[in-house]
Amino acid sequence: MSIDLSPYTQKKAALGTSLAGKLSANTYSQFLAKQRGNRQMADVTKQFKMQTPKVMNAFLRRGIAGPGVQSGVYERGLQDFAGQQLTAKNDVQQALNDALDQLKFQRSDIESQYQMDLADLEMQKANEQAQAAATLAAFKPYLGG
Repeated sequence: MSIDLSPYTQKKAALGTSLAGKLSANTYSQFLAKQRGNRQMADVTKQFKMQTPKVMNAFLRRGIAGPGVQSGVYERGLQDFAGQQLTAKNDVQQALNDALDQLKFQRSDIESQYQMDLADLEMQKANEQAQAAATLAAFKPYLGG
């Protein structure tokens, strides 16, 4: 009595193929997340660059900025504007970091699931071999041994 191991070999190959596909998708998702984050950062930068002249002109029109004018309101306004820009950029960066962390965890889950599936497959194979050995041992007295 022999055991046909080809189903296990095929299942093991299928697990490997599935792992490769899932890891490729995860890597591509990381690439897309980085692109999206970079694009969002560029959008925030562009938005604040476009707003800077408007903010400056608003202070100039009100007479609290310009040559020879030192205004605490102007200084505070510029600090607030810079703080808003920094906060917006930090928010985009944090969202990107969170997305990349989530993808790293997902990758880890994919790899651990593969290891568990592989261990289950090896256990099935070992059980079938043990059952075959037990069956052969049961027939041993009838075979004159």
